[in-house]
Amino acid sequence: MAEIGFTDVTTDAKTTPTQTYGHKAITKDGEEYHVVCAVFTEPRSVTLASGLKDGFLEIGQECKSSLANYISTIPAATKDNTILFITGYNGGAAAANVAGRLSDDLANSSSTFVYTFASPNYECDHDPSAKAPNFHTFTNTDDDVTMKPEKRGTIGKDAVEREYTFSSLNETERRKFNKVYLYLADTLYVNDVRTSRASTNNLCQTYMSFALCDSMFELSDDELERHLGMSRENGITLTAKDAKVNPNEKTVLKRTQVLSVSGEQGAVTYSKSSGDSGITVSKNGKVTVKKNVEPGTYHVGISASAAGDEFYKPKTVNQTVKIVVKRVNTITVTPRTATVTAGKKVTLPRSDVLTMTNAKGTVTYAKKSGNAKISIAKTTGKVTIKKGLKKGKTYKVKVAVNAAGDDTYAPKTVTKTFAIRMKA
Repeated sequence: MAEIGFTDVTTDAKTTPTQTYGHKAITKDGEEYHVVCAVFTEPRSVTLASGLKDGFLEIGQECKSSLANYISTIPAATKDNTILFITGYNGGAAAANVAGRLSDDLANSSSTFVYTFASPNYECDHDPSAKAPNFHTFTNTDDDVTMKPEKRGTIGKDAVEREYTFSSLNETERRKFNKVYLYLADTLYVNDVRTSRASTNNLCQTYMSFALCDSMFELSDDELERHLGMSRENGITLTAKDAKVNPNEKTVLKRTQVLSVSGEQGAVTYSKSSGDSGITVSKNGKVTVKKNVEPGTYHVGISASAAGDEFYKPKTVNQTVKIVVKRVNTITVTPRTATVTAGKKVTLPRSDVLTMTNAKGTVTYAKKSGNAKISIAKTTGKVTIKKGLKKGKTYKVKVAVNAAGDDTYAPKTVTKTFAIRMKA
């Protein structure tokens, strides 16, 4: 219980059933309430055998008395501000049902919630006309324990609850059932029950046939979580990544290019919280830099909201992403005409055919068109002219010159046409 915020947790393993109590103060509509959780568990045979003879009345009375003693240690707890959660398995379930029925002096009936698992039949000396709307007994109807004793007492299970089978539930009902079942089984119960959920274990098979009754289906998810006090803090965290984009063009960055997200519980949606109007953030986290955004460094605030799930609260976190819009590359290229002697292979330096200044980043060259006997080296720009070109003719060669850019300047490609004149 402590891991989900309950305090003053006490366990008495010497009693039958074993009793564990915990307390959590919550605020609802501006008022303080005290959630008191009681868990009754036991070795399967002990409480069952000792309780069958009187319909678990005596055991239930003892559990109710212990519960009252525990609540008396909470100074601010009153009948009107106490919310009871009582749960148990097998014989402990019957004791929980009886204790819950007898606890109307500890909390109002609308604030007493009893969830029991695989309960045998029970009875207690309580007014049968006083219905218990928040009592939920989850039972496998094939489990022989739940049919004992065969003769039900004056107030048996069917006087206050009904039995349900898991297979009869629709998808929504199963989800809500799982929300309560997994919470109680994994978090509130002690180890001997929690470890009994292996698929081959009879206890697990009994548990998984449980179902919530109709009144629970009518609760919203928020109400359900508030009653259980079960929502934990969402662990979503954001890590920003710097991004660089080119100028004078619309750029769409994937969410993964600007943010790393971890620890989220539930679906995550994104929105822009601050930054230049030329930069937008979509619901799925894509960042769009518009074409007309001037070169420079921009800081964009992004909010990420994790919706939460059955066990985790929704949460919104914020992060600031740095986006650099690069400057236009300053490369300039001027073509030239080179004259060579026909009839022999010739190699010319790049400067004989192209004059280049102010290139930012590594420069590469690519021939786009021209005679096949004229080639240009990719990295150096050297021009090779093979034998076989006609004397007195001028050949034109189109070349793309690319400056790769750097952290400040964008890449840029300039296409020019130089000439080779073949002299006699």
